[in-house]
Amino acid sequence: MDDDSSRIKNFAEVVQIDPNLAAKVLKIVNSAYFGFSGRIDTITRALNLLGLGQLHNLVLGVSAVNSFSGISSDLIDMRMFWLRNLYCGVLSRLFAQACKFRESEKLYVIGLLHEVGHLILFKGFPEQSTEAILRADREQRPLFQVEWEIIGLDYGQVGQQLMQAWKLPDDFQEITACHTEPETAQNNPLEASIVHIAHIFSETGNSASDPEQLVDRVDPFAWKTTGLNYDDISPLFGEGIKQSAELIKLIL
Repeated sequence: MDDDSSRIKNFAEVVQIDPNLAAKVLKIVNSAYFGFSGRIDTITRALNLLGLGQLHNLVLGVSAVNSFSGISSDLIDMRMFWLRNLYCGVLSRLFAQACKFRESEKLYVIGLLHEVGHLILFKGFPEQSTEAILRADREQRPLFQVEWEIIGLDYGQVGQQLMQAWKLPDDFQEITACHTEPETAQNNPLEASIVHIAHIFSETGNSASDPEQLVDRVDPFAWKTTGLNYDDISPLFGEGIKQSAELIKLIL
């Protein structure tokens, strides 16, 4: 993507090296989520319609989900995990559009991946991670704070390190690390604030919880930085659930 001499055919060749990935791309492009008219049966046509930015986001999301497919369901309900994070990604995109942020698709991907650090912690520290979740729920405290007390670091930091190993952009890394406390983001406070708000309200995607009860958990800095309030975002929850339900069928 950084090579100015690259052409659509070069990207199509790379995608087609992996038959599973190629099939996923075609399946998603032909879904109601994108709503393109007519059947899209070649990767080249799909890329012409999607654009390279969308291709990057799509491939990154599918690849990340696949890379963690081997984690035992005894540790975590992976379908529920990805459903919540897909909902967070969709809300991040919708909230970004609501505050006129142009790179809303980027925030969809970061919202989708912002909790991957949890999967690493569950794999490496299963007992401590379980204890952190139970204590955070019992004491009604943010999970990242309890992880610090029990494990000595939090899932956002672990996610940042993983993204660094994956050679993802610096802004992906900072937003993931700082979404828990968006005021700590030096270069991307707006983006970190958007994902922070989406993270808080994504908890209601799998339950009948009242989103309004979560308003006080949002960092005041995030409301101020985005210029949003609860009345601005509450009409977007229904659309967010609809889009994430469609995506979970396509990606998983």
